[in-house]
Amino acid sequence: MDIQHGDRYTSIMNNRGSTVLTDPRPMSDSPVPDAQAIIDEARRHQRRRQRRVAVLITILIVVLGAVALFKPSVVFNPGAPSRTGQGTPTNTPLVNSPTPLTLDLFRSAPTPTDVSVDLATGAVRTSTHLGLYAAMPRQGYVLGYNVSPNGTYGAFSYDLRHTLSTWTGRYGTNPVPANDPRFVWVSSWSGTATEVNQNEQPVAPTVAIPALTLVVGQAGPNLVLTGSPPLHLLELWSPTQQRILATLGSGESLLPDVSAGTIVWSERNVVNIDRADGSPGPVLLVPSGDVARFLAISPDGSKVAIVFQPAPGTPRAGKGGHVVIEDIASGVSTSVTGSTGALDLFAWSPDSSRVFFPQLNRADTLVSVATYRIGSRQAIPLPIPGLHLPRNLHGAWASILVGSPATEG
Repeated sequence: MDIQHGDRYTSIMNNRGSTVLTDPRPMSDSPVPDAQAIIDEARRHQRRRQRRVAVLITILIVVLGAVALFKPSVVFNPGAPSRTGQGTPTNTPLVNSPTPLTLDLFRSAPTPTDVSVDLATGAVRTSTHLGLYAAMPRQGYVLGYNVSPNGTYGAFSYDLRHTLSTWTGRYGTNPVPANDPRFVWVSSWSGTATEVNQNEQPVAPTVAIPALTLVVGQAGPNLVLTGSPPLHLLELWSPTQQRILATLGSGESLLPDVSAGTIVWSERNVVNIDRADGSPGPVLLVPSGDVARFLAISPDGSKVAIVFQPAPGTPRAGKGGHVVIEDIASGVSTSVTGSTGALDLFAWSPDSSRVFFPQLNRADTLVSVATYRIGSRQAIPLPIPGLHLPRNLHGAWASILVGSPATEG
């Protein structure tokens, strides 16, 4: 055998005369891996690297999320002011309702003032109004009258679109709601009453009513009168028959409210819910030590909202009361939780689903506005920004009215 050495390989001449090239490095006992084993090992290494990257990304996301949760003012908006104690910002709905609602608060003492709140946006508008408020139709406008320096009476209506209509006063004073909100009754101490529309056009002939009485509302086709001497009587008067159909009550605390089918009035310690023809209906006893200070029939005529307050001379007199909702058909009463401190003004939403009322704060110095949705657990305050109502909102001729400007005719 002829052996020749080169740089890397050794040439070996075998016995048959052919040359074979061999590697001079020592042989290993381990088996030589094939190509597929090498590929599998590379894939396992790649998967381990991908898992490590995924873990690192997850940790980074958690850290950034924690920073965003606990330090938003630093990371995202370092100059953002805090709204703590600022109330609800403008353009935030105060009441979620399919019907656009406007809350108007009227106050005539000592300065005639109108505060209008858009419950869809929270916007507040304040303006000075004209005179004394005599009555409030439920469908979105208030009625009133004033006296000129020469003694002439002028009646006006003011709707939630903030459109003012005035009358000359030739129909007398004391405008009150009729069944149709487009019409009003205007009566005077001269013993007459006339139904007119908002354009000062009579829609019915002037009718005679008992002397020294005033119309306080229309129940069906009949008029509800108050003031008959020598007693302060509440009476149901038929304009067509020219006679008194029923005497409902007497006393200083009549506080009537009238709808098309119902007359609600209070006398001493009871609230009477009578029908439009004068026949008696449910009777609600006032809680012990309280008096009914305000009555309001819902627009659909199904319920009566009552503000009960401590009777004069009791320790809590003048400190506000609480609200009770009475179902006219069933006679079931619901005492509204969260209504403590309620004052003697009230308003229903046009769909009869909510009531609104002023409420004293705990210090009895300011008044806020609260709302109660029928069937809910409790009343809630409306955090209207910038609206601080005076303690004497419930003073002479103050009123609260809710309506929908978009649906008024």
